[in-house]
Amino acid sequence: MAACLTAYVLLCISFLSVAAAEAPDLVTNGSFETGDSTGWNPFNTAEVVDTAPHSGNYCAKVGKNSSYEQTVALAPKTNYVLTGWAKTENGAVMTLGVKNYGGSEFFSTTVSAE
Repeated sequence: MAACLTAYVLLCISFLSVAAAEAPDLVTNGSFETGDSTGWNPFNTAEVVDTAPHSGNYCAKVGKNSSYEQTVALAPKTNYVLTGWAKTENGAVMTLGVKNYGGSEFFSTTVSAE
């Protein structure tokens, strides 16, 4: 991302076990609807705002070199699905991924299609 570009991200993040039909969402405050970063570790200029949420009243906003991370307890030999919604501005790229789970880091990037 170039300087001064921001992305509104992580509005609806969920991390669900594939095996369970009605699995609970393992992410705490995935929609940021607490109005703060409860459950998340913010880095640099990451913040929760009430500007342009996907749904609800709040969203996370991150800029260049900023992020939110959360540690989630996982069961061994279980498949999970990580989903999220991201909006970027001016062609900025957003990355959503997993790391430190015993396997290779995996990240997916996206750019909003407006």
